[in-house]
Amino acid sequence: MSFEHLKNSLKKTYVKLAIVLLNIVLMMSSGLFAIQAAALNLPTSCNDAANEVLWCGASTPQQVQNDYTNGDGHNTANSIQNIYAYFGINQQSINNLSTQAVAGSVTKSGNVVVNGNVVATNALTAGRQYISGSTAVSYNGTNFYKRYPSVSFLSNSLDAFVVLSSGKFQFAILSSCGNPVVGVPVAPPAPQPVPTAPTSPNYTINKSVSVTGYNNWTNEVSASPGTRVYYQVVVSSTGSAPVSNLLVKDVLPNDVVYDNGTLSLNGDTLSSNDALSFFAGGLTYTSLNVGDKLVYTFSAVAGGNQNNSNCVNETLPNNAYMQASNLPSELASASVSIVCPTPTPTPTPTPTPPQQLANTGPGNIIGVFFAISLAGYLTLKNIMKRKSKLAVDKH
Repeated sequence: MSFEHLKNSLKKTYVKLAIVLLNIVLMMSSGLFAIQAAALNLPTSCNDAANEVLWCGASTPQQVQNDYTNGDGHNTANSIQNIYAYFGINQQSINNLSTQAVAGSVTKSGNVVVNGNVVATNALTAGRQYISGSTAVSYNGTNFYKRYPSVSFLSNSLDAFVVLSSGKFQFAILSSCGNPVVGVPVAPPAPQPVPTAPTSPNYTINKSVSVTGYNNWTNEVSASPGTRVYYQVVVSSTGSAPVSNLLVKDVLPNDVVYDNGTLSLNGDTLSSNDALSFFAGGLTYTSLNVGDKLVYTFSAVAGGNQNNSNCVNETLPNNAYMQASNLPSELASASVSIVCPTPTPTPTPTPTPPQQLANTGPGNIIGVFFAISLAGYLTLKNIMKRKSKLAVDKH
């Protein structure tokens, strides 16, 4: 098989496949339209066909469109179009009928109703024959009669295709006779506001301390007497509404002395008067918005009253307080533990060891012992001789 022959064969196959796919799409489209038409199928009537704008009415929007364009077999398309045009229903309105119309009804009292809601009042309709109470109209060569539903309706309400735009009534067509209906639109109900969760204020307070500067915050530290320590107080608005009439203060314990000029709020140094208030009656704020924070920092000397001679280990808790309207008072605490230095013990004197004889070795010791013994023997021997001589002399 040549390349050209193969190419032609593939082209024919693609064409057939495209035709099959097109037929499938057309079948699906027809099915979709059928489903849409079936979804809006209203009752019709031929009880008074001569009076009806559309002979025997129309059960679907598509039937209205067809009769409007082609006539209904008894009435010409021109007459249908003229009657609709008098009521402000044009070609574009009919073209959109299948996508915009919803099921509704028109009451004998003159209301147009959709889903139980009145969308228009003072309804006005038309017919081809005169009924007492009607008004004759001639429009573009077509003669008909307009009247209120109370003049021509035998029942309390009739089904209708109702067209709304953004919830506002435009027109309606009675399914039983195809007669047009206009009226005074009723403003659609205002959308109900989405209920919001009730709002309420809330707040939290945290206190922390550090011995290494404005960092490494913790709840408790240990320090030697006279150590400079650093404190942080954080007040946060955590509720769904602002905190009102807020008061914040800090109470320093004995033996913790504030470093003047170190109190700051959110990074800005506060005045000496503000510092005096902060450590006494408290600083006040009219409101603290949702999500906002107040961050206070300052330094102080802890355990300055101690010294090495009278030092006593102690714990110095520092409390911060807050209160506000309609909220319970809260406090937070951070502690400094003063640890006294361990005293240096007095050294014990080292005893002097006894004087040791020179180490002469075993041989020398024996020699010395022998010499001493010999000397003693000789001395004793001389003494004995002298005693013996004395004895002889005495005799």
